[in-house]
Amino acid sequence: MGGWVAFRPVRPVEDLAREYVELVCEAFPVSATYLGRHEHDHRLGEHHPDVFEYHAASVEALRGELYQYLDASMGGDLDPGHVLEARALDGVLATTLLELEQDQQWRRNPDRAIETVLGGCFALLLRDHAPLADRVAALHDRLEAVPEFLAGAARTWSDVPTLWADLAADSALFGAEFLRRDLDGALEGSTRRDEVMAAASRAADALEWTARRVRDLGVDAPWAVGEHAFAERLGVEHHLTDSPSEVARRGHGLVHDTLALLEDLDPAWRRRLERTKDRHPAADELLDVYRVETERARAHVVTSGLAPDSDAPLDVRPTPRFWAHVMPYAAYDPPGYFEDDQRGIFWVTVPEGPDAAERLRGHSLPSIVLTAVHEAYPGHHLQLTRANRSAGLVRTLAGSALTIEGWAHYCEQLLAEDGYFGDDLDLRLYQLKDQLWRAARVVLDVGLHCGQMGFDDAVGYLVEVADLEPANARAEVRRYTSSPTYQICYAIGKDEILALREAWRVREGPDFDLGRFHTELLAYGSVPVPLVSAAMLGR
Repeated sequence: MGGWVAFRPVRPVEDLAREYVELVCEAFPVSATYLGRHEHDHRLGEHHPDVFEYHAASVEALRGELYQYLDASMGGDLDPGHVLEARALDGVLATTLLELEQDQQWRRNPDRAIETVLGGCFALLLRDHAPLADRVAALHDRLEAVPEFLAGAARTWSDVPTLWADLAADSALFGAEFLRRDLDGALEGSTRRDEVMAAASRAADALEWTARRVRDLGVDAPWAVGEHAFAERLGVEHHLTDSPSEVARRGHGLVHDTLALLEDLDPAWRRRLERTKDRHPAADELLDVYRVETERARAHVVTSGLAPDSDAPLDVRPTPRFWAHVMPYAAYDPPGYFEDDQRGIFWVTVPEGPDAAERLRGHSLPSIVLTAVHEAYPGHHLQLTRANRSAGLVRTLAGSALTIEGWAHYCEQLLAEDGYFGDDLDLRLYQLKDQLWRAARVVLDVGLHCGQMGFDDAVGYLVEVADLEPANARAEVRRYTSSPTYQICYAIGKDEILALREAWRVREGPDFDLGRFHTELLAYGSVPVPLVSAAMLGR
């Protein structure tokens, strides 16, 4: 048989992605709930080495089939869009294998199992994806599974860094308090209230046992992944070609440039921003102000043609009391890909209690404007709901934080450039202050995980450079220790989008249209920006 014939897999890339989703849903039912696959809502799953090993082997097999598809693409006769999706999916699979086989936080970080327990509860309470009776029934089953789940998890833990042991113990005690004190209020109207609270009490006992157990597990083990693993993750997960040192240099440059902009606007910018915190609504007006700013941002995006609109509804709601402990200000809750109702929820925590006046200062008017831009329009809500409904499974499943966080952070600068902030100097300073914080995260992410910076050094850097309060800085750095390369995504993702925009502008010349650029960019869903750049620029 003459000539070379490119191998084509039996199944297209989308089918491989759907099989990956099935594997995830079966092994990790809480993830299935967040995806909108609610047939798994009654399950918590198992935290057992066999589960993780089997999942890794299944992902490896899928990746092997995907390799054959990518090899075939070298012949040049495959659709470029399908090749892009194959590379994006390969990044998802490769990152999964890094997490399971190299990082092994399922074995070394007990907080992962505790997050599963608490996330499994929250996911059933925060959204009305099913009648209350169905969600309460699923919650009861998950709560009943908690003691066995945590006992199994405890048998897997080893080589646990003391920092992670302490963090996990704190999370477990918070979870127990939530189940004993706050869950009851979320069950109002349920006929199974007493039955569920009895299961919750047993789950709380298991969490308190876990807190005691895990504190004894802490050893002098490293939590930093090291330079080699950090570099590997930059390429595999984010498709970046930069080395860790190059990423760090980019971060230092962004810190330097942002500080210069702040100093140029007002040499006393730190004191000015502190005074600006007193410009905030009253507690009973807070939700209405967030709603007004959300609608104002959407109207500006639509009328200016900056980006395509999303037809998915967005609700601004008060954060449920049972969740307010972990979400002090505001957050966005996206709909899962498979959800019929693509409603986004913009949670706002209305301060209550003796420290309400102090916490209201975190809702200053400039902060509310920027939060609405970042979380709603044209930020997370617009980008993520458009991806769910128009980008397709693979481009949404890619779920790149470099794109998701980079886009939302880019939107803050985009609206500043477009004149949305007007002549409000406080608002411009807030935008740059947040930019400084995201740039500092780049420096810390590389420094912490490549062994150039210790925990206390990182806390001090956030306090001195980004102007965070010491307690908040410590909480931030604790989180950074278990999420290598995530913290670079805000500033580096934005930087990648700006570089793509400039290259697109040069290519288009006088025909460049900013709204059309954003429409094209958003059509790629959550695919990592470097892959999107290659596709959009025809490389």
